[in-house]
This record gives sequence, C-alpha cells and structure tokens, in this order.
Amino acid sequence: TSGNYEVYYDTEKLYHHILNPMDGMSPPNVASVSVRAPTVMDADALSTTVFILGAKDGTRFISRIPGTASLVVESNGRKTKSAGWRSA
Repeated sequence: TSGNYEVYYDTEKLYHHILNPMDGMSPPNVASVSVRAPTVMDADALSTTVFILGAKDGTRFISRIPGTASLVVESNGRKTKSAGWRSA
C-alpha cells in the first residue's frame, strides 16, 4: 500500500513523500493505493506507480499486468478497483 500519510504544507500546496518524477510534485488526487502482486517487491513498486498515474490511468495500467490487482482510494473518498480486486 502507498499513501499520502506523511503530509507537509507550505502556504499554497500540500506535499507528501510520493513525488511524480515528471514534475517533482506530489500527486494531489489520490489518498491510498493497495496492490496485490506475485511478490511484495512488485506490489511496492506497482502501488507507487499507480499512485502517481492516478485512479483511471493506474487501474488501466494494472489491468494489463497478469497476476495483479489494485484498489485506489482518491482524496474525495471515491474507490476504484481493478477487475481482479476482491474485497476481503
């Protein structure tokens, strides 16, 4: 699971420890991403990738990788599950 749990503020923006390498900014719309994958190392890397891509693009990305599934929780509380995600 990747999340925006370590939050920092300046006068105009919210920052956390996950940064988009394209612009150096913290993705603003995702609160948490959980990924099921064959290994914990895969799940760790993929959850951060999905977090940066966002709910729509991240879920589409995960859906193309066999043996994986994801749950994205956006900052507004909306949940997006990939086809392979089953709630416990």
